[in-house]
Amino acid sequence: FVNAIEKIKKQIDDSMSKQNPVHQTLKISKEKSDEIKSSLIRHMTEEKPFLNPELKQADVAAALNFSVHEISQVLNTQIQLNFSDFINSYRVEEVKERIASGKYTKYTVSAIAEQCGFNSKTTFYRAFKKSMGVSPSEYFKELQE
Repeated sequence: FVNAIEKIKKQIDDSMSKQNPVHQTLKISKEKSDEIKSSLIRHMTEEKPFLNPELKQADVAAALNFSVHEISQVLNTQIQLNFSDFINSYRVEEVKERIASGKYTKYTVSAIAEQCGFNSKTTFYRAFKKSMGVSPSEYFKELQE
């Protein structure tokens, strides 16, 4: 799971290195923005709120004591993902980790995805393909080879 977290952090850092003029219009300070970003990542990694399929941006904002607007701004400008894509990236990594662990062999990929917070098979497949560039079946087939 540590590799997955490092991958997400790298994606975030990569997006940060691709600074564009949008970042110059931040209404919150760079320091606060960085604080929100690290709080978000820590919260996702340690608390795993993304496992809740009913998770709302307001829930995350309340848990971290930041406004929905601040969370949204950091996600959009620093991480360059909207809330759904951000949460789903953690869910996808959790699905991959659970399957790779070998502890969930009695479950279908769809059942594991549901345990990881996805509401539907369609949402999972769409999020997985968006995140990984291949469908879940292609990804896991390659993994087994």
